[in-house]
Amino acid sequence: TGRFIKLNVNLKRAESGESPELYDIEARTANEPPIADAGHDQVVPEGSNVTLDGSGSTDADGDPISYLWTRTFGEGPPALLSQSSAARPTYETVDDGSARFELSASDGRDTDADETRVTVQNVAPTVSAAQTSGSRGGATVLAAKFTDPGALDTHRAEINWGDGSPVEPAALTQGAGWGTI
Repeated sequence: TGRFIKLNVNLKRAESGESPELYDIEARTANEPPIADAGHDQVVPEGSNVTLDGSGSTDADGDPISYLWTRTFGEGPPALLSQSSAARPTYETVDDGSARFELSASDGRDTDADETRVTVQNVAPTVSAAQTSGSRGGATVLAAKFTDPGALDTHRAEINWGDGSPVEPAALTQGAGWGTI
């Protein structure tokens, strides 16, 4: 790390006339610290993969950079990074929320830090229902399925017949990111 200057020094002892002694002197130049770059803030839909990007970090001396990502703030589920010591770790979002991540970039002697924010937005579930028919005053059987990329979202279902009658609650079975009505 850092740059070296090598000097060869030739010294003679004036009083004895002996052979010169040779000395090698190495001097290290001042280290330039790295500059951490945690990348741009991101807004993504829940259920997507996020890539944190510290690859824009630099070191003026050309020293190798080591990385360390830390979640410094979070609303929502924790982010399980693929590798906290990678320049570009990833994680899967499972629910809406926001988080701040700090990147520490080190060249082995100095460290710099930068921060980025990830905002995960809620996505509405996708509902699919079979075609049904019924008659006023008669029985109608309804069945529907839904999926939701927000695996931690909770849901409720209501039926609006569209005939001016009151909205009715519907029985719902749900799992992580899916359900049936």
